[in-house]
Amino acid sequence: MEIDYFVPLSSSGATVLSTSTIADILYPQLSVAEILSLSKVCKATYRAVKAWYPSAYNINNHFKTFLGTLKNVLAFRGLQAITGTIVSGSQALQFFD
Repeated sequence: MEIDYFVPLSSSGATVLSTSTIADILYPQLSVAEILSLSKVCKATYRAVKAWYPSAYNINNHFKTFLGTLKNVLAFRGLQAITGTIVSGSQALQFFD
């Protein structure tokens, strides 16, 4: 499911930055510092970056890469909760990278 990050903006450049397809390709290539800098360009880019954050830092989306479906992700997360298991190493670091 594609999330629409479009926020009505006056700047055509900011409109491009808020398009979900472009945001999903561009923003992950930026460091956290670069994303913060981008969000400070103007109110429009701030809103575009802010709209992108919920899907970017959604652990379920990250796990779907490995587990395939949301149903499998939720089952895995339930098992984590029951057993107290955590994810560590490169996968945990990639989530925050």
